[in-house]
Amino acid sequence: MDAEPDVARWGALNRTFHQALYSGCGNARLLGLIEAHHNAADRYVRMLLSSLDYRGVSQAEHRELLAACRKRDAAEAVRVLKKHLCDGMETLAKAGILRNR
Repeated sequence: MDAEPDVARWGALNRTFHQALYSGCGNARLLGLIEAHHNAADRYVRMLLSSLDYRGVSQAEHRELLAACRKRDAAEAVRVLKKHLCDGMETLAKAGILRNR
């Protein structure tokens, strides 16, 4: 994502990153639900990353999440992921893009 200039691709790259992390769970139903969520949220992710200039924050959180996964620190990975998702949602809500949670 750091090198990708095309905003339209950011959502797909974000989804690929997250799916790569979750794919090892082996739960096809859960992975399907996550994929459906990513598809539904794609336009919001692109707004967050482009219009709200959140790309640097998101990438820093991605790196933090990946570091926790590499250390096999599940508790830290969950903490970082929750923060990543909640911070993005809060940013969208503050911008008036998300009205109801």
